Amino acid sequence: MTFNEGWIEVLKGGAAEPLNSARRGLEKFAKLESRPGWGDYWVPAVERWAQAQGLDLHYIDNCWLKVAVSAADLIGFLRQIDQPGNTWIDPLFARIDPGDSYLIEAEEF
Repeated sequence: MTFNEGWIEVLKGGAAEPLNSARRGLEKFAKLESRPGWGDYWVPAVERWAQAQGLDLHYIDNCWLKVAVSAADLIGFLRQIDQPGNTWIDPLFARIDPGDSYLIEAEEF
């Protein structure tokens, strides 16, 4: 069975995190709840979204990726994945700080 997980970490003040870092433990901004609205797992969903935006993806391994995004990119991502019944998304918009940057990460195991 495949387990599917996604999360967003915050980099205060727009700090940069090397995308090739496998480090965990950055400040969590949110867990990606449920499954993306496209009927699959978070890894391919984040991958397709980032590629469509022209953003750099980094693969920690073949089942774990991360993408660094601005606050505006994060808003776009959340709007893209929002669907009826995703009550966990709306409260996130008020917490996004335009001065921060974020990492969207997804993993399958």
